Amino acid sequence: MYISKIAGYLFILAGCSGMGIWYSTKMQQKVWHLKEMIRILDMVMSEIDYGRSTLPECCERIWEKVPSPYGKIFREIYEDSRQESGVSFGEMSRAILQQGLREIPMEEEKEIFIRCFSDVGYADEWMQLKSIERGRAELMDRLGTEEKDLKKRSKLAVSLGTMSGILLVLILL
Repeated sequence: MYISKIAGYLFILAGCSGMGIWYSTKMQQKVWHLKEMIRILDMVMSEIDYGRSTLPECCERIWEKVPSPYGKIFREIYEDSRQESGVSFGEMSRAILQQGLREIPMEEEKEIFIRCFSDVGYADEWMQLKSIERGRAELMDRLGTEEKDLKKRSKLAVSLGTMSGILLVLILL
C-alpha cells in the first residue's frame, strides 16, 4: 500500500518537473528559430547585394543551406516561382511561408519574417534590401530580449514545475 503511494507521489513529481523542462525547452526553441530567421535574412541580403540575385534565385541558393522546416519552404518557393501561375512572388511566398511555419508558435516574429519576403517582390534591389534590413532589425531586437531573459526564465520554469509537483504531493498526503 505504501509503496504504491510513494510511487504515485514520485510519478506526480516527475510529471510536474517534466512539464517545467518541456516549457523551458520551448523557450530555447524560440531563440533558435529567431537565430535561424536572422541567419536566413542575412543570406538573402548577401545574395541580393553581392550576388545581384532575384528573390527566387536567393531561395534556390539558400534552401540547401538551412535546416528544416526552412529549407523545405524555400525550395517550394523557388519551385513555385518557376511556374507561371499569374500570382505575384509576394503573394505566393506569403502563402507558402504561412503554411510552412504554421507549427512554430511565434506569431509576431513569424509575421515579421514573412513580411520580409512578401512585401518586397515589387521593389527594386535597394528597396528589397531596406525592407529585409528593417525586418532583420526587428527580429534582432526580439532576439536580444529573449536571450537576455532566457536563462532566468528557463530556471524559473523548471523550478515552478518541480515546486508544483511538491505542492501536489503535499496536498495528497
